[in-house]
Amino acid sequence: MSAPSRSSVVWTAAGVGAATLLVAVVNPNDKGHYPTCPLLALTGIYCPFCGGLRAVHDLAHLDVAGALARNPVAVFALPVIAILWLLWAQQAFTGRQLLRVQVRPWWSWAALGFLAVFNVLLSNYSGQRDLAVGTPVAGRDQAEVEGMIGFFVNQLPLALRLINYSMRADSLLIGAISGGDTLPQLRSAMRTADAVSGGAAPHVHPRIEAGALAPLLADCGFVNPVVDVDRVSVAYPSLQRLTQDLRAMGSANVLTNRPRFVGRAARTAAFAAFSAAGDGSRTVEKFEILHFAAWKPNKD
Repeated sequence: MSAPSRSSVVWTAAGVGAATLLVAVVNPNDKGHYPTCPLLALTGIYCPFCGGLRAVHDLAHLDVAGALARNPVAVFALPVIAILWLLWAQQAFTGRQLLRVQVRPWWSWAALGFLAVFNVLLSNYSGQRDLAVGTPVAGRDQAEVEGMIGFFVNQLPLALRLINYSMRADSLLIGAISGGDTLPQLRSAMRTADAVSGGAAPHVHPRIEAGALAPLLADCGFVNPVVDVDRVSVAYPSLQRLTQDLRAMGSANVLTNRPRFVGRAARTAAFAAFSAAGDGSRTVEKFEILHFAAWKPNKD
C-alpha cells in the first residue's frame, strides 16, 4: 500500500482545525447556527453524535467536565482519533509505517458492545431503565438539567413506548407526571408577556389531560391503566420565586423552540400580571399531578 500524500495530511489538519475554530467561536448552544440532527428533528431521540459539537466547544474552552456531560463517548474517542492521525502523518512524512491499522468487522460489534455496556452501567448507577444507546446525557444546555441522568424525548407517547419496551413482561408501571390545568397563573402571565412583545412563544411544556392519559397508556401497550389527580395549591410572593422553584425541580422550560430572551417590557408585564392575580402579597399557583399505574402484560 502506497504512503499517503503529505498534502492530504496537511489539508485534513487544516480542515479539522478550521472546523474546530468555528465551533469554538460560534457556540452550538445558541440556536440557528448549525443544522439540526435529522434523527432528533424527526423522532425527538438523541443519536450517538448528538452533543458532539457542544462537547468540542467545551473542550476548546478547556471545560472537560462540560464536554463529558455533553457527549462522553465523543470525548473518549477524540484521543484515539488524534493518535490515528499522528500515525497517518508520520507515515506520510517519513514513508515508514509504525503501526498497521486494519479495520475488521468485529470492531463495529465491539463499538456497539461498548455502548451497550456503557448504558447498562449508567442504568444501574441511576436506577433508570428508559435509556437509549448512544449519548443519553447529551443535549443539556440549561444548568438545572445538566446534572440529570437520563434521556429526554419531545413527546410523551414515545417515552411511554420506550418505557414499555424496557420493562419485563407481567410487571407494574407506577408513575406521576404534571398535567391537566397545571401552572395557570404562569401561563396567563406569559401570554401577557407575549402580547407586549408582539409574538407567541412556547414558555410552558404541553400538558396531557387526566382523561387522555389512560387511553394513551393503553395505546402504548399497557393494560388496566388507572389515573388519579392530585391538586396542589402553592402561594408565591412573586413570579421570580415560582420560577426559582421550577428551576430547582429541573422543571424549567427545556423545549427546543423556547425563547432565549424575554425583553424587559415583556418581563415587567409578566411579573405585574402574576401579582395582579393574587391578593396583593401572594399569588396562588396550582399544580395538577397525574398519578398513574398500569401493567405490561405477558406475551402469552
